Amino acid sequence: MTKEPDQQAAEFLRETGLTLEQAQGITDNLPIAKVVAIPYKLGQPFVTEEEEMNLGTQMYNLHKWYMRMSSDETNMFGVKYRDHNFFRGEDDFWVDFELLHHIYRRQALDISIITVWAL
Repeated sequence: MTKEPDQQAAEFLRETGLTLEQAQGITDNLPIAKVVAIPYKLGQPFVTEEEEMNLGTQMYNLHKWYMRMSSDETNMFGVKYRDHNFFRGEDDFWVDFELLHHIYRRQALDISIITVWAL
């Protein structure tokens, strides 16, 4: 059963919190997302407790793993990729936890972070 266009539009407006005029581009009065910048500090959580409750399962698990690893003063981790991943032979590279922090803060992504997610 497919939804009618009006139902889809209504659901979109409800999910985004936009008015019909904002969604149609009639008004320039668009809400601006408030970004709270949490600076990176080794051993400190990437997200607030409230944000942590809303993380997906894998992001939550990765955050818990980071907290365990950073308590040992480890500041980076190795990633190994194989020939079938990039067809350039096997190799490994190091990812600094600060780069992981950018994912959780939704800041500019570094190429090494994108590579980790591709693996």
